[in-house]
Amino acid sequence: MSSLWCSKLSTGAGSARPSYVRFLNASPDKLPVDIYANDKCVASRVCYGEVTDYFSVTPCSYCISVYPSNSGNWKETALPPPPLVEACLSVTAGTVMTIAIVCTSPKTAILVIPEIYRLYTRMRRPNLAALRFVNLVQDAPALEFAPVDGTRLFRSVCFTEHTRYARLEPGTYLFRIRPTGSTQSGFITQEYTLERGVAYTLYAIGLTSGLPPLDTILVEDGFY
Repeated sequence: MSSLWCSKLSTGAGSARPSYVRFLNASPDKLPVDIYANDKCVASRVCYGEVTDYFSVTPCSYCISVYPSNSGNWKETALPPPPLVEACLSVTAGTVMTIAIVCTSPKTAILVIPEIYRLYTRMRRPNLAALRFVNLVQDAPALEFAPVDGTRLFRSVCFTEHTRYARLEPGTYLFRIRPTGSTQSGFITQEYTLERGVAYTLYAIGLTSGLPPLDTILVEDGFY
């Protein structure tokens, strides 16, 4: 596992609970990106729809900058290219998050999606799978989410919102995503297999009108 280390001198960091961060490129611009933390490249060529592994993080303040890949080694030039987006965030001890790059240029943004620390120690029913839903479709209305031919799990999930975890029997599922309250067929995902005792997040990405089209990504949570 890679690590992000604080650039500041600090005391007591060695005794703090570790934190974990990963990155998701969900920007419909579809550019592969390089991600910097405190001016150090920590992830290169993160393609659209790709999620990195978790990084172990020293609790600290971090300036996250996102550049298009292949923009050159800007440290060798007089003027660096402008980042697609940058933001500063504070990582406290014992926290977990996914940092998503969302929206289209020039409104590219960084979204912090919190996760549950030590998730697996808190799963009271490990014989089931756990699943939550995140709406990263910038032009979508509030969405509802359900297994095809199953009971609706979530409703009124607006852009950038995430749900709680729902418990599901292990198995293979097709899911339906559509505007809340709609009777239309909506978007049907590919088949996803949920395993016993595993927690997942399903991200909706893309656009409802235009390219790239609406799509989904299923990732496992909590494997540090």
